[in-house]
Amino acid sequence: MDYQLDSQPSPLRRLDLLFRWVLLFYLSLILCPLRYCAPNRTVDNTWFFVLNHAAAHHMIFGRDIIWTWGPLAYLLVPFHLGTNLILGLAFQTALWIFLGYVLWDLIVAARFSIANTALFCAFMALSSINYAQDLYPGYLLPALALLLIVHFRLRGGIHRLIAALVLLGLMPLFQFVGAVFVLGVVAGFVLDRLVHRSPHVIRESALAILVPLVVSLTGSLLLFHSFHNIAEYIRSSQELATGYVFAMSLLGPPLQLAFTVLAAVLFSATLLTLLPDQKTTIFFALVLGFPLIFELRHGLVRQDITHVIQFFSFLSSAFALIMLAVPLRRRTVALASVVVLCAFVALWWRAAAAQDAARSIASLTAARTPGLVWRVLHYKSLVNSLQAEARQNAIDVGLEPDIRNAIGQQPVSFLSHVYSSALGDDLDLALLPVPQNYSAFTPYLDGRNADWLTTHGPRFLVYEAIVIDDRLGWMEAPATWTSVYRWYDTRIVGRQYLLLERRSQPRFDHFKPFESRMVFPGERIFIPQSEEPVFWNMNCSLNTKGRFRALLLEVPEVTTTVTLRSGANRVVRSIVSVSKQPVPANYLPVGLVQVAQVLADHGTPAFPPRYTLQFGGAGTASYRQPCELQFFHVTP
Repeated sequence: MDYQLDSQPSPLRRLDLLFRWVLLFYLSLILCPLRYCAPNRTVDNTWFFVLNHAAAHHMIFGRDIIWTWGPLAYLLVPFHLGTNLILGLAFQTALWIFLGYVLWDLIVAARFSIANTALFCAFMALSSINYAQDLYPGYLLPALALLLIVHFRLRGGIHRLIAALVLLGLMPLFQFVGAVFVLGVVAGFVLDRLVHRSPHVIRESALAILVPLVVSLTGSLLLFHSFHNIAEYIRSSQELATGYVFAMSLLGPPLQLAFTVLAAVLFSATLLTLLPDQKTTIFFALVLGFPLIFELRHGLVRQDITHVIQFFSFLSSAFALIMLAVPLRRRTVALASVVVLCAFVALWWRAAAAQDAARSIASLTAARTPGLVWRVLHYKSLVNSLQAEARQNAIDVGLEPDIRNAIGQQPVSFLSHVYSSALGDDLDLALLPVPQNYSAFTPYLDGRNADWLTTHGPRFLVYEAIVIDDRLGWMEAPATWTSVYRWYDTRIVGRQYLLLERRSQPRFDHFKPFESRMVFPGERIFIPQSEEPVFWNMNCSLNTKGRFRALLLEVPEVTTTVTLRSGANRVVRSIVSVSKQPVPANYLPVGLVQVAQVLADHGTPAFPPRYTLQFGGAGTASYRQPCELQFFHVTP
């Protein structure tokens, strides 16, 4: 297939070239990866800060810290902490320059037809909303790697393939799930080479397997220092990925789900009908198929706007790549391609972009880019501004003065989900292995935090009663909170924060079961009433349906309804995978003051004891029934 321009008069050639340079400049602006961070009052900003703190203090992922992103991810969201900001901006600038070269090679030098190029740019532009300043780190490595592989497939150039494979090798160092993406792309590429008996199948297949492997392994040894730490990083990342399906599933609006599925169907139809031949169709299906399924599943597990945007942004770039190979000289194909673009824009807008129209328009117009570049070029002013923002954030939402004074320069850890204000408070921060408890999804992850608190817990802990998805802190990480209950007392109860101080001796030795029963969803369970604290746990395993859902989709939420004698109740989300650890029953605390009362050194909590428990929710259909429930006392 020939994509070269026909012979054209000189003025048309110049106009064509000018248009290509305009497209190149536009895409380079809207895909600008420059980004920097200051503390703010969001959950995501806190883990951005955690990545930076870990890098600045030379913490080892897998050994010292467990998170869904890896040891190089701080380069995507740098804070002014140590050398992170300058290193992050240097990396982002290098990535931007490389992006410009890859786009120049495709848009200007390779000379795909102007129609193919225009459609490519239109779809790529739609992916820009994933790189907004206030969203997850939308890094360009996956899109650039796929772009280079597709360009290699259509036009050749071994340097393009090698560059793509190096980028793929780097991806697991930014995010472990990137390894899944890499495996899917590499397997698809090698299978395509084998199926179509490429003239250089052995060389290209060997490169596709070895280059990412060597890059990842070399980078891992440099960053993790040992194979043991690499193994711990892999295991902990697998635990996070597995637990996410159970703990973070969230249904979105039905229309949004319908638009998401329709977009995937539209892509599949485009793949099967508009490409010029079977070989090209098979290539795109093999290389893009697995990443598409992975992104779709990720977006369907938690259907909030951030994850829907991620899916649509990937789909935008996938459409863009296909448009490079569509034979637009055929009139019907050209018309169908325009229809596909219009249909996708409508779905993209309704499902993703319209949720924040101003941000989406700013992304499409590159409105933020000049300001970002200006601030980066004035680096000293940027540093002063970020420092001022950190100080102001600490004044606005940081620790109360009496708590800050009590801590002084002693090490302190946070049990809260939001604490990037620690930067402005100038605290000697000690991170739990899983630095935000809502992500301690599995017994292994919860146990890592619990063991760390037992053996390395600092003198002070700070807690703020922030919840995600209607959870309770003690129920989402029960092993961690058991260690807190065993080793810490209430020191200061503030308006916003609770300060806990480590005990010289543990509060209790172990749990002693005193009652056991089998329970069904919807059954009302009466809590044994006692002046002493009573705890409960539940042992429930997945059934066949649940295992299937966990593998392909998501497991819906399981709820626990806690009722008082007065009839008042509270419905909270339960994470069944960690429910084997004991949780308070008669004195299950809700909110800062009640947690402080449960952790007081003496006396019975003043709040009314809980009367009954009741389990329910759509997720109960994924578990075997009945489940075993036990009640415990604590022994001195």
